Amino acid sequence: MSAVVLFIVLTAALTLVVVAVLLRPWARLPERASERTSESAPAGLEIYRSQWQALARDRAAGLLSAEDFDPAREDLRRRVLAEINETDEMDATAATAVGAAPDAASRGLSGRSAWALAAAMPLAAVLIYVGIGNPQALTPPPAARQDTAALARRVAQLKANPGDAEGWLALARAYEVLGRFPEAAEAFEKGRARVDGDPALLAEYAYALIRAEGGVVGSRAEALIDAALKLDPQQPQALFLAGLAANERGDFAAAIAHWQRLLPLLETSSDEAVMLEKSLQAAQEKMRQAANATSPAASDKRPHPSRWAPL
Repeated sequence: MSAVVLFIVLTAALTLVVVAVLLRPWARLPERASERTSESAPAGLEIYRSQWQALARDRAAGLLSAEDFDPAREDLRRRVLAEINETDEMDATAATAVGAAPDAASRGLSGRSAWALAAAMPLAAVLIYVGIGNPQALTPPPAARQDTAALARRVAQLKANPGDAEGWLALARAYEVLGRFPEAAEAFEKGRARVDGDPALLAEYAYALIRAEGGVVGSRAEALIDAALKLDPQQPQALFLAGLAANERGDFAAAIAHWQRLLPLLETSSDEAVMLEKSLQAAQEKMRQAANATSPAASDKRPHPSRWAPL
């Protein structure tokens, strides 16, 4: 079932449920309004429904511009709400004329208004969705569908020729662009023949692993970072990730050392340099706090025994 069909089915089902819940209190109320009152609201709403359908057809056919369509839609929406309010007033008048019971009147809306609301709700939902919704989001754009199909074909080709390290590397980078980091890390692993020995690719593989694991620098990623820095101690991405790993495990001195080596390699005042300076300042502050916490003066301040009481 396509996304569009599923959306329509679910929306229709939810609308029916809401209408059923709203109509339940009035389902057994006796018919006490006049014939004119009982027929006026549904008939008026049917007219508005027909007008909306005509507007939608003209817009889809290109007969109405957006500038003409939007005011017409807003005018129709106002008239629908006015029709509902008028129906409520007519029902209240009719109920008073026939001596409606106080408990039925206290329900707020008469049975006529309930049916009018039931008829208006789907129309109002369509008008609101057309106004603020995004129907295009239900189906991926053609370019995205083509990219997905191309990736599927490429994966099939590489599975038939698993020794194509360059192919796996290209696939890994395509997955990175799409934000699919678990698949990117898997593709890097299958292209290790091309990755090993290249510090930039080792750092890129480590980054994909970190993103795939929710931002946590695991042991596999650390091993890749170390291998990259052994090959090139000035590799920028490896330096940043090494500092990230050290900062994560609380080794702030090592984090600062790595990031201080990286900072001169970045363009002055670039976004990357500004972000790195903020990270350096935060690491330096954490190191100062850790030093203060372990100073002799701080260690003499023993906590009160009550602090060790179980919570």
